[in-house]
Amino acid sequence: MGTVFYPTREELVEQREEILAAAGLTEPELRAKADAGLLSGGEYDALSELDVIAYLLDEAVSETV
Repeated sequence: MGTVFYPTREELVEQREEILAAAGLTEPELRAKADAGLLSGGEYDALSELDVIAYLLDEAVSETV
């Protein structure tokens, strides 16, 4: 049986910052590109990961993606 990983809040926040740094955009910029239908594949993946992190942090998740 596999190991279950339970990230801490701090780890999730750090992961979110790393995703945004790798994308070179802020979250609002990513969401604006999504609204305009201009996301690359990597940006779509990044935004999807951000939505998962927001869910785990019990934050509101955008319906963009």
